[in-house]
Amino acid sequence: MYRKAAPYLMRWGGSFIIDETSKEAKGMNEEKTIIIDGNESVLSKSGGFISRRKLLASLGAAGAALTLGSLLPFKGTIGVAHAAVGSVEMVTIADLRLTTSPSALTIYFVLDDEKEGYFYYTPTDTSSVDNTGTVIVSSSGARFKRIMEENCVNVKWFNAKGDGVTDDTAAMQAALYAGVGTVYVPEGTYIIDGVVTWAYRDKPNRGLDIPDHTHFQLSPKAVIKMITNASDSSTIIRIQDRSHVRISGGTIEGDRSTHTGVGGEWGYGICLNGAKNVTIEDVIVKNCWGDGIFISQGIATTAPSSNIKIMGVTCDNNRRQGMSSLAVDGIYIGGSSFRNTNGTAPQSGIDFEAELNMENKNIKIVGCEFINNTGDGIQLNKSATYFIFSSNTFVGNGGRGISTFLNAHGSIIGNTFIGHTTNNAIMVLNCNYVTVSENQCSGNNTGIYVGASSSYLSIRNGDNNVITNNTTDQNTLYGVMVAGSFNNQVTGNQCDHNSNIGIYLYEAGHNIVSNNKVNYNNSGIVSSNGSSDNIISDNIVEFNLKNGIHVSGGTNYVAVNNYCVGNGQLSNATYCNIYLNSCTNSSIQGNVCRRGNLTNKSAYGISLEGTGSANFVTNNDCYQGGSVNGIRDLHTSTVFGAGNRINGGAFSVTPS
Repeated sequence: MYRKAAPYLMRWGGSFIIDETSKEAKGMNEEKTIIIDGNESVLSKSGGFISRRKLLASLGAAGAALTLGSLLPFKGTIGVAHAAVGSVEMVTIADLRLTTSPSALTIYFVLDDEKEGYFYYTPTDTSSVDNTGTVIVSSSGARFKRIMEENCVNVKWFNAKGDGVTDDTAAMQAALYAGVGTVYVPEGTYIIDGVVTWAYRDKPNRGLDIPDHTHFQLSPKAVIKMITNASDSSTIIRIQDRSHVRISGGTIEGDRSTHTGVGGEWGYGICLNGAKNVTIEDVIVKNCWGDGIFISQGIATTAPSSNIKIMGVTCDNNRRQGMSSLAVDGIYIGGSSFRNTNGTAPQSGIDFEAELNMENKNIKIVGCEFINNTGDGIQLNKSATYFIFSSNTFVGNGGRGISTFLNAHGSIIGNTFIGHTTNNAIMVLNCNYVTVSENQCSGNNTGIYVGASSSYLSIRNGDNNVITNNTTDQNTLYGVMVAGSFNNQVTGNQCDHNSNIGIYLYEAGHNIVSNNKVNYNNSGIVSSNGSSDNIISDNIVEFNLKNGIHVSGGTNYVAVNNYCVGNGQLSNATYCNIYLNSCTNSSIQGNVCRRGNLTNKSAYGISLEGTGSANFVTNNDCYQGGSVNGIRDLHTSTVFGAGNRINGGAFSVTPS
């Protein structure tokens, strides 16, 4: 039998050579050495390299006594490595607790597995509490303190087992309360009891409490898991009225797969209440009974959480939401994945769901993915302001890709939406001053929906939004739809191969639809159901199955400078390039209409039908505009100005 030796130092030229294990312990005739550049380093087995200057400074009077070279034991010494003035003594934690006459000139090397490290006696300390990891108190009241590198502790120093069976809550909390900067969690599965009563569902008082200025660092193979329970409310990690906290690495896992209850939805992985300056990165949060990450206002105050950064995080298979936010001012979410949320509504990847007297604002989500959530990819609800969703990917969510409701001053830019087959890729409802630009919406129900519900017009009326430079194609209903909304711009979009309508104005007014390419849809641009005062200008509308531009009912339309070719592909001589039905006081000017050279051709370049009256038609080029007529007028009191070019090529002030 041999006793495990403390690391000892030997001089080799200008450097220390550190021999971690004696010859006798190795049972062989060679020594494993590590050479460190310079001559002022000591190797701590449990904590890495400690500068000799730091070591001596941390020892106070003992450090002053240990002069240069005094920590160098005689080569080959086993058991206690004697120093010139002091010594290094090998002990267990149990030994330290039984020590009655410690020496301030002795360094104590603890041998306990996974708790190894150097301790020193502090004779002036009479109050520190024994926490097993960084402070040991003997039966005589002597305090021994661990020598630590870079203010980092290991939860295993505090008796955390990580065996997937033991309740490690108290041990890990002791590590967190040790008052150092970094708390490290090595590989293993650590069971946490975070069960709370319903009254504490959004302000939990159990689970791991992270102090200010703490980096909670998990090994990539570390799992912190909720203890199996039947409660509707729990949390694994909580950051409450704290600041400057970082959580990185590893997995946070709920008890969803083993949960024994059936009700409730407040089982959280990470809970932030009034947290400030928090970073969560490279963490997997999965299988939670409620939300993977939950953010709200403080407990001590009503202040929102603020300056939150979530980067490289994966929220997977959580039951209610991947992430919820009730109150935040300043959040950045980047390079993260929110997927497979299912179980109880709303079931979204991320849901910003401000409650009474709360608000979410200054939100930025960049480069994330939202995949296969039963609800929406992102829900942004109720009075959120100043948000940017950019360069994200949304695939196969059961609801919408992005849903914004009652919000203002936001941008949805450069995202990709695929396979939202029962709903909109993007919905902007009762929102003001929102820009939707450069998005790709393919294979959804509707690509982009901008609208207003009359029940909420007193809060936000759905005005002054911009839909620009998007591509909406192969959607099963509409490319772009504006419904019940006013003073919006739909410009520069490409809407192709949508099964119903490329761009659709429904009960909408004072909107501008301009410079779009609307091709190969069922119908190109349609305005109907009481829409009025809209401008449709400078669009390219080609080869749609039915009418290119179709305006039904309403007043004060302007259709100007559009290029409409080859529409009416569904059947020959049936549809029109531009079609107005029962419109009044509208102006059709400067449009170019051609019937095209495919087998099926439009019947008319421009056709005015129904009960409309007092419309103005001038300067349109309808040479070969339709297989029947260039221009047909069945309205009353239509005024034809000079410059209309009719089917045969002549200019006329009457239809032909």
